[in-house]
Amino acid sequence: EVLNLPCSWKLFDSENAPIIFYEGTINTINGNSYRVIACSINKMGMQATASVASMMISKFQIKYIFMTGICAGIRNKDLNYGDIVIAENSIDYGSGKVVEGVDGNLLFKPEPNQLPTDQTLIAKLNSFVNNDQERFKIQKGFKGNQSKFLLKAKIGPVASGSYVVASQSLVESIMEPNRKLLAIDMEGYGLYLACHYFNQTKALYIKSI
Repeated sequence: EVLNLPCSWKLFDSENAPIIFYEGTINTINGNSYRVIACSINKMGMQATASVASMMISKFQIKYIFMTGICAGIRNKDLNYGDIVIAENSIDYGSGKVVEGVDGNLLFKPEPNQLPTDQTLIAKLNSFVNNDQERFKIQKGFKGNQSKFLLKAKIGPVASGSYVVASQSLVESIMEPNRKLLAIDMEGYGLYLACHYFNQTKALYIKSI
């Protein structure tokens, strides 16, 4: 959990806000100190994520906003439970047009929108992805059941939609225009869209399978 990080968290008193915020401080090995704000959205989905992200950006003038949590990994991408997925870009796989086919059945024609992660952030994370010692340190610090595999981290496309996907054929259709897709969730694109409109804030998606 984020609130278990050593950031000297304290409850942030915010009147008339429907979200509980926590304020903390991160001290770096270089002696720098950064203010951090943490919260949890009350509902799943891109709409809730975009709303909360927009509120946070407006309220706290945030420079960077990070999303953590869980996502569904794509099979055959050399990912195991617990592995870390970092979004190189976020895709709205539900964007498109529904038409009626010749047989009378509804047919969805996808036109997926996508928004990129800032390449400076991606460049900084490349060293982490290739650093076995850092990932091993994170893995050993995990309080739950330990995986028999060394924790991996991968950077690549992720896709978001407004519903839970439990269909292999639907997953395959989402992957069709995105062959390098690593994961699917319900929130990521909402975060990126909010930051797209508040262009002073950079978004970074880091989730676990």
